Amino acid sequence: MRQLFPGKKFFLSAGAFLAGAVLMGQPAISQAQQNTPSVPPASVSDSSSAPQRLNRARALAAAHNLNAAATELDAIRTSTTDNSVRDLARVLLMSIYLEQSDQGRTFQLLDEAFNARNAADEGTSRVYFALAGQVVKGTRERLNRYREFGFNVADRDLPSDAENDLNRLRASLEKVIVQAKNIADDNPLGTDALALLEDAAMVRCGLARNEQERGRWQNECSIARLQLTDGESRVAAIKATDPSQRKVERAKQNQPTNGTWSQPIIDPDLARDAVTANSTIASNSNPVRPAPTVVKTAIVRSKNDPADLVNVGSLFELATKKVAPGYPSMAKSARITGMVKVEVVVDQEGNVVEAKGTSGPEVLRSAAVDAAKRWKFKPKTVDGQNVRSTGYINFNFTL
Repeated sequence: MRQLFPGKKFFLSAGAFLAGAVLMGQPAISQAQQNTPSVPPASVSDSSSAPQRLNRARALAAAHNLNAAATELDAIRTSTTDNSVRDLARVLLMSIYLEQSDQGRTFQLLDEAFNARNAADEGTSRVYFALAGQVVKGTRERLNRYREFGFNVADRDLPSDAENDLNRLRASLEKVIVQAKNIADDNPLGTDALALLEDAAMVRCGLARNEQERGRWQNECSIARLQLTDGESRVAAIKATDPSQRKVERAKQNQPTNGTWSQPIIDPDLARDAVTANSTIASNSNPVRPAPTVVKTAIVRSKNDPADLVNVGSLFELATKKVAPGYPSMAKSARITGMVKVEVVVDQEGNVVEAKGTSGPEVLRSAAVDAAKRWKFKPKTVDGQNVRSTGYINFNFTL
């Protein structure tokens, strides 16, 4: 997968929600935690405000009192009529279930959000992509943890605990992939689902047990990437010819912001090279889905290969147009602040063609990515020729 997501609200739509949310880790409970008494949840009649109760739940999760945090969040979900509070509670619950390796409840939250999607309410889709994004992100981090401890996930003699955990991770990713395909089939012009599919397939490739399985998921990833590129081109063509779409884009660029967005902080230490993905298609594996009709031969990356990108680090000084992000109401009500780093790919004309929030509070990432996609830059030149480049923008959200 291209490390940066092409044109997504995501997956971001963010496309994952909350900084400080508990990530996937060891399911074992420490002796200190066993000796720590559980904190009872606030009752439904508690007079404290929803943000206070959410902060309390977050504090319990940060202290690794996960059962008490989950109980509190369940109580918030059932007692509140505020959809933004309920959605944030679901996102926090997903973090806890991933931390506890509770696959049953993880699947339950995913299915609940997937089935609740409503074309007339964009917020319902954002919630699903946030939850699915957490699953993908958490799985990637768990995979990296195995590598840090010196394990090869393809080994056949792994301890049973590790093998069972890895199988749960594989099943979770495959569930996300199936759901992303269904969403993509329902909305061929939508790019969020394809971006999610591409990312999930690439992580699933990293969990492959053998070369044949790896080839299958590399194929899935490459097909999703091509479909994504094709879908973005069609959307761009529609926007270029449809006056109503141009009005929508102008309205989005001029939309007011809520809260305060300060000038991005430039941190050269945060710069890193874009990660390239192996897009070679194994000749002995068959694609799970039919390739798009534009594919006539083997999938080959050429001039748009990420390897050809020039990494310029911070892009702030090269910007010719800057757009401040809106402050998500959910984050504002919970008083969530922080810096979001967005990695972008800029084409030869200075337009952002890919954007992905890679760090910072996840509930703020979607807004930062949406804003970053509307920035314009002075094209990077090499030997007098404009080239594609990659870099990052930092957005600092404060209240």
